[in-house]
Amino acid sequence: MRKPRMGKRPRYGKGEVLRSIEDCGGIVSTVAERLGASWSTARALIQRWPETQAAFEAEREGLLDAAESLIHRAIHEGDVQSAKWLLSRLGRHRGYGDHVEVSGRQAMEIVLRWPDEEAGLKALEVEVGDGE
Repeated sequence: MRKPRMGKRPRYGKGEVLRSIEDCGGIVSTVAERLGASWSTARALIQRWPETQAAFEAEREGLLDAAESLIHRAIHEGDVQSAKWLLSRLGRHRGYGDHVEVSGRQAMEIVLRWPDEEAGLKALEVEVGDGE
């Protein structure tokens, strides 16, 4: 880690930034700490050169790959919660998910009624009208 000289802003070279990116997991704060710079300076340095941009993106992609591997392993070991999470994200085209998307230009009215424990309702009721 470099120490800034009194009254002078430190200058960082591409090689130094690339070395700081190695094994950072795509975390800007890690790069900043290694450089002895602020977060915003580290982010600007990462964006300065195509090579540093690519190296940082590769680090981030590697972290995503590691996370995906953990989820994959957990599902194969029978972790139902991980399976539900994956289905809610990647299984939308099969009807799985944790939210409803409504799109289009047609006006409509949607009324949601939350279950009332006292009334014993067990499901969410949805009414869709024509917007009039």
